This record gives sequence, structure tokens and C-alpha cells, in this order.
Amino acid sequence: MSRLAVTTCPDCRRGPTGIAGHGALFSQTMTPDVMQFRCHACQQAWARKHRASDSYSWVPIARFAGMDVPGRPGTTPP
Repeated sequence: MSRLAVTTCPDCRRGPTGIAGHGALFSQTMTPDVMQFRCHACQQAWARKHRASDSYSWVPIARFAGMDVPGRPGTTPP
């Protein structure tokens, strides 16, 4: 697990929860079992994994892996 960015926003310091995490997160990339998000407010990166119990776990990450999510900011539509 990586450390949180030095200048994380209050929402990232509390940590994302549920399916959406918090209001400033947007989807960045995905792998077969993990969605990765970035915070608009502080640029902190997070990985969200769905659990069988219909809950989500969130872990801060240092870099992204996987495919770009369609419609991600900075990408062009197909």
C-alpha cells in the first residue's frame, strides 16, 4: 500500500467509501477486478475493489495500471 499524497484533500484524508468513494473522484483506469480513480481536488490516486459481500475496499495507489476508462478526462472518444 502506498502513502497518501502530502497535500490530500479532507475527503481523501477521511478515505473513500461505498461505490462512489467521494464526490471529487473520477474513474481513471481499470483492470479486470479493480477500478482506479483520481481525485479532482488533490490528485490522490485510489484503487477500488468490489467484494463478494457487495461492499467496496479502497486503497491509495502510487501509479495507474490497466486500460483507460472510456470518457476519462483527457481522452478522446473513439
